[in-house]
Amino acid sequence: MADIYQTNKKGKDSKSRANWIPLNDKMMDQFDEFIINQKEIQTFLSEKRIKQSNNAITYRMLNHWEKLGLIDNERPEGKGWRKYSTCDIVWMEIIHQLRKFGFSNENILKVKNDLIKRSTNKTISGNQLLQYNIGRVLCFRLPVFALIFTDGTIEFASIQEANLAYDFGTISPHHIRIELNSLVQKLYKKDVSALNKAMHQLSHSESKVLYEIRTNGYKNINVELKGEEISSITTEYSFGKGTNIHDLLKENPDQDLEIKQRKGKVVYAKKKVKK
Repeated sequence: MADIYQTNKKGKDSKSRANWIPLNDKMMDQFDEFIINQKEIQTFLSEKRIKQSNNAITYRMLNHWEKLGLIDNERPEGKGWRKYSTCDIVWMEIIHQLRKFGFSNENILKVKNDLIKRSTNKTISGNQLLQYNIGRVLCFRLPVFALIFTDGTIEFASIQEANLAYDFGTISPHHIRIELNSLVQKLYKKDVSALNKAMHQLSHSESKVLYEIRTNGYKNINVELKGEEISSITTEYSFGKGTNIHDLLKENPDQDLEIKQRKGKVVYAKKKVKK
């Protein structure tokens, strides 16, 4: 299931996407756990029991969006009262915000198609990416955003994740951010506003530490502080039997290497790199 989510490090799907969010194995496991074990939450988010109550989204607009394929029409023969799921309503609010930004219906359809193609369920109600990120808002009050890019692709990310992706160039700086928390809040009395927004804002050096933790599998990462600022980051990585010392030496001209030999063969190597 993990490959549905989109972009783990330099995974298969990320190579074909101009914009992607670096995710570590733990985050991918969390997504898998949601898909496999949180069926009750998925049902709650996909159940069509809600009336559309945003007065700015008119009946005429809904008809037009249905005809264009921007929203799903799952009523028998297109008749009967419209009832929507939480996912439907949040998606309609995203459409409404994109229209206010001047996005054309054609481009919004591209965004929808990008969202749909990365889910095994081909409806907005059952879309696993949307369900998972709405769940992050409802259950953990994380500040989660939909990131929409000029090529018609969409990603979801917390402030931390989006800032990290920006710092390391995996997303374009030119995109629209739409906060899911405020959209979900319209549907529920429970407060789902993001907790401690300031704590989620990382400096560049803090993002760098987080990036090293997520992407490179180091044994140890040592951080030195000068006052409240990070002055240096030292990474440590261990290697076992069969390590090619010449390759290690070529990787970085400024590194400390510790090597252990048994019977003339390298059985252990440890390198430290200060950044």
